[in-house]
Amino acid sequence: MWPSPPERLKFATIRPAYSSRQVLQVSSFPGNYNSTLNLDNVAELRLTDPFNGESVTLGWFSSPPVTIAQPQPGKPYEVPGGGASIQVGGPGIEIGALTMMEPPLLTIKFDFLHPVELIRVGERIFRVALVSATDKADAKAKIVMFFEYEFAISEEEPTAENRTAAISLETPLQSASTDSWTFAEMNKPIGKIRLQIPGTVNGKPNLVNLRAGTKAFLFDPTLGVVRFYMATNAGKSVDVRLLLSRAPAAAAGYSIAFAWDNSKGASLRVDDKSTSDGL
Repeated sequence: MWPSPPERLKFATIRPAYSSRQVLQVSSFPGNYNSTLNLDNVAELRLTDPFNGESVTLGWFSSPPVTIAQPQPGKPYEVPGGGASIQVGGPGIEIGALTMMEPPLLTIKFDFLHPVELIRVGERIFRVALVSATDKADAKAKIVMFFEYEFAISEEEPTAENRTAAISLETPLQSASTDSWTFAEMNKPIGKIRLQIPGTVNGKPNLVNLRAGTKAFLFDPTLGVVRFYMATNAGKSVDVRLLLSRAPAAAAGYSIAFAWDNSKGASLRVDDKSTSDGL
């Protein structure tokens, strides 16, 4: 016979709310550093640039990085997310480990003016707080760059208020142009796209993330950065970026253009500033 309601309570289990302190490190000195925040094994946030002694950026990726300990010269390796492969090295060239990852779906900046973010994964909400950021560079030890970031993570109740305030992969992205023409153009071996992007839409930051194959474009007014990244036919990773020089304005917007050649590299222009790598 099935236990009565009071008896059933004896068998009920309550999952304790998740709580953790975790430390991320990044350094120019070789070592085994942790660069990933673990949200109770349901999501990961990985350290990505930009970062410094006062702020750090965490990326939310759709798939984990892939590391090939001993890549074979000339052998194609599929880039995470599919759609392209990379070949490294050649005759007589010694190759170290190869790590490949696709661009993040979202980037989240933490600093001491805005140290806390709520992250929603399914029906669970995590409070992620930057506790400290330490510059541990040591010129005497020839450690040019070494940053350490401590985070406090706690699980919050999934109230309507917390759900509204939380960041999630379901957060809609306000795209400048996501029609089939844009993605068809980005899949071409050579191309150029011009966009006029407002900094805000309906009073909220206008985050634009366009991805096609190994190419990705990111406009992030919260971080104040515009990026275009791709992999060339030879496997070179190209990442061109510019900082936004003025406050986001819904009316004016930014004039942006990015161009690429799969055999050479890419260029990026934002208003009157420009940069390039290989073009």
